[in-house]
Amino acid sequence: MEEYIYSILNSKKKKRKVIMYIVIAFVVAIMMIPTKLVLAKMLPGKSANTFSIYVDTPENSSAQQTSEVTSCILEYFKKEQSVMDMEVFLAQGAPLDYAGLVKGSSLKSMAYQAEIVVNLSDKHERGEVSYNMVHRVRPEVKRACSRLIPDTVIKFVEMPSGPPTMATIVVSLFGKNPELTRKTAKTIADIFERTEGLVDIDIMQDSLYEKFEIIPLNMIQGVSILEGEILIVDEVQLVTREYMSMILSRMSEGSKLFLLGDIHQTYSTIQKQDSGLFRLQQVLPHEALAWVDLKNIYRNKHQADL
Repeated sequence: MEEYIYSILNSKKKKRKVIMYIVIAFVVAIMMIPTKLVLAKMLPGKSANTFSIYVDTPENSSAQQTSEVTSCILEYFKKEQSVMDMEVFLAQGAPLDYAGLVKGSSLKSMAYQAEIVVNLSDKHERGEVSYNMVHRVRPEVKRACSRLIPDTVIKFVEMPSGPPTMATIVVSLFGKNPELTRKTAKTIADIFERTEGLVDIDIMQDSLYEKFEIIPLNMIQGVSILEGEILIVDEVQLVTREYMSMILSRMSEGSKLFLLGDIHQTYSTIQKQDSGLFRLQQVLPHEALAWVDLKNIYRNKHQADL
């Protein structure tokens, strides 16, 4: 053998042949993957004895609605002979496992969130490996249970063979406009939904709602009401002229201010002539102000008896 190796090393022709054979063998080995002579995976499949199901109903859903979806899933798995038992964690994550460390399972605490842990019989006692079962039941469970609460997302999570990841593909979007970010995310999600081989598509962004912030009036200093924002101030008959001036200075172009009050209810807190609301009445009419005077005041019919 040693003499044969030396004969190759001492001959340029033989060395070229060896290199050529290596290149051919390398190309043939690579071509086995696209021709599907060999099925390749990044990591080998792992048949585990457990897997998890993440349930996310819409953010305004109650715990009862989320429970309705989880109950549907439990009912489906009752017919699976390989399932030994199941655990439901409503409005919380399951005890941390390998995958949950990365997927933020411990951070779940809302009524619209739930996790189900499915425990299977020992892998040596069943004929179907866990990942084949997940692939088989995923479309059936989604078809049966997702429709109960519209926009519900059901995700199947298996224990990874290697280091856990957030997902097979993660797209991160950054922008100052939440509406545009949401629209872009939906477009990308639609593309993923139509892509063969991708499942459990989810947008991890809070739903967009109109937000109302309630603050004490003495904290309005330093607050700027920007374009498109609305400031509502109640009981302004108790606000002094100086404080009213300060409130008006908080407004930016394109913002709106609503002042609610009854000049006849200053009580002993402030004199009527010192009220900022009384001062605004004196400058009416004004191009920047609109005034609505309600004639009827509704009170409890028993108020006069007190």
